[in-house]
Amino acid sequence: MDYKYRKFAVEILYEVNNNKGYSNILLEEYMKKMPNIRDRNLLNITVNGVIENKIFLDWIIKELSTTKFSKISKRILEILRIGIYQIEFLDNINPKTVVYESVEEAKAERKKYLTRFVNGILRNYLRNREKINVKLGKLENEEYLSIKYSFPISFIQKLKKEFPYKDIILILKSLNRKPKFTIRVNSTLITRNELIKILEEKKIKIEETKFSSLGINVLNSDFVNIKDLYDQGLFSIQGESSMIAVELLNPKPGSKILDMCSAPGGKGLYSAELMNNTGEVDCRDIYINKINTINNQIKRLKLDNADTKVEDATKFNVENLGKYDYCIVDVPCSNSGIIMKKPEIKYKTN
Repeated sequence: MDYKYRKFAVEILYEVNNNKGYSNILLEEYMKKMPNIRDRNLLNITVNGVIENKIFLDWIIKELSTTKFSKISKRILEILRIGIYQIEFLDNINPKTVVYESVEEAKAERKKYLTRFVNGILRNYLRNREKINVKLGKLENEEYLSIKYSFPISFIQKLKKEFPYKDIILILKSLNRKPKFTIRVNSTLITRNELIKILEEKKIKIEETKFSSLGINVLNSDFVNIKDLYDQGLFSIQGESSMIAVELLNPKPGSKILDMCSAPGGKGLYSAELMNNTGEVDCRDIYINKINTINNQIKRLKLDNADTKVEDATKFNVENLGKYDYCIVDVPCSNSGIIMKKPEIKYKTN
């Protein structure tokens, strides 16, 4: 295993936590540089795991460090978060290996005291791991839930107003669960069985989605490994719940559909596929960069029945009246429902 993935993980997390980078976009960019799927998977697991557990990891660092938390170098902080996460959650990596690789990564800072600092914190954690977890268990309910599951206390308090304690734990656990890698077959170009056959020839394990007739769960691969099929327009990445919403809409061939707040276009373009390139799907969004994203997807999927236009959904447009058979409106919200896909969102919830 090439532990360059650790350097990439540090760089991604630094961007996410300091420059408002998006983990999913950065992961895709860095994974293209990694030929080994095991290293790509480890990078993906590590980055998402650290983000999902950031409050918990930072609490541990504060417990162990004599240096004030705000004074710790930003890159050294990411090295520590990664190291503690891997020791705590990844049983397939030897803790001694984690310490060694973390110290080696700290050497890039060219300051010996920082290397000693990383070594000391991680070894201290290995010695006192059980005591720290006991201390965590003694915290008050709100603080315990916030640290244990890494959600802001304000989010915990919001849940407390609506749910009993046992349900809050289930909600927090579910939001931290790793989502399935689900793809949607472009039925205008290929059938699900045909795509499954191609995937199996690539030695990729799959399962059909439970409810959607055009969904496939990819079990042992990542996006990079099947990007060639994506580029051909044979599938899109979409969660099964989003697919079901469109299948319940069940647009008839030849229908006219208005998709407001459309970007990145998943539901609207699935509607276009279900109508087998007939009818008309008008995808609208407020920003030109989002419209450009949808246009790229229309081209990739080889759709002739979808079009785009910049439009503000909060402004009444009389031209839309009586023109459409269906309207899709997936409005911007708190985004708490997609925390599994983009874990950094949890720290922005109010």
